[in-house]
Amino acid sequence: MKFTLATRSTLFAILLTAGSVRADFRYSETSKVTGRSIVSMTRTLGAFSKNARSLTDPQTTTTSLKGNRLRVKHCDGHSDGRIEMIDLNAKRFISIDNTKKTYSSMAFAERKAARARAQQHMQVEMAKANAKHPEAGYPQVQCDMQREFGDKN
Repeated sequence: MKFTLATRSTLFAILLTAGSVRADFRYSETSKVTGRSIVSMTRTLGAFSKNARSLTDPQTTTTSLKGNRLRVKHCDGHSDGRIEMIDLNAKRFISIDNTKKTYSSMAFAERKAARARAQQHMQVEMAKANAKHPEAGYPQVQCDMQREFGDKN
């Protein structure tokens, strides 16, 4: 029997999340933007972007803990959202994006190295900013950071 990549990814996600159905500890929280000024701003921005319209939708986060595994599922009203898992036994971070049907996995050591690279990059940028504007008490720096964790598959 041949399995497509989407089928394999779905089976992998089901196998990873199957253990968290009967968690030792589980809780859900829901948050919603209700401030009048923010709601009116999102209505105005909603004319330009679909994402701005969804800011006022309720956001639900479910956290499950079973043994040495933590699973956090983020959902909004329009999509299945994303799942983030930490497996202490395997020493891995696993991220699943249900909307895009993709996942990534990263070892603790890889994440530590990526964090060190990002910190080093930030220090270099701060040094450049201080060299350009030494008269300012606090450097004015604008940095565009991108997360590069996990596989790029």
